Amino acid sequence: MVWVPGQKLQGDKYIIEQVLGQGGFGITYKARHTFLNNLVVIKTPNETLRYDPEYPKYVKRFIEEGRRLEKLSETQHPNIVRIRDLFHEGGIYCLVMDFVQGEVYFNLCNNGERYPVKQQSSVYIKLGKL
Repeated sequence: MVWVPGQKLQGDKYIIEQVLGQGGFGITYKARHTFLNNLVVIKTPNETLRYDPEYPKYVKRFIEEGRRLEKLSETQHPNIVRIRDLFHEGGIYCLVMDFVQGEVYFNLCNNGERYPVKQQSSVYIKLGKL
């Protein structure tokens, strides 16, 4: 199940605004933290994998990724997105990160332009990839 705009999570703490992307492993949502009134990104494992025998391993890796990113973001760094929350909602694990306005990394790589290595690394880390 893909969440829809207006859907509330964690007892109205977050409201889904839109789906940002969906890939083989995960779904990424733009959401609003209702109490702080700021934008966040909520990342979940792709529910289509739920019946895959390897799904428990995917979820374990997902949680470990959240924990590693949280440790990396303990001290604020301009190129590492901060982790705000990790929770379980309706049988789905959710990783909450700061929303960073910008281009989708995949689109940047496929638009035919060349970027300096330093800029490539910065963009890649901002999107939560290590």
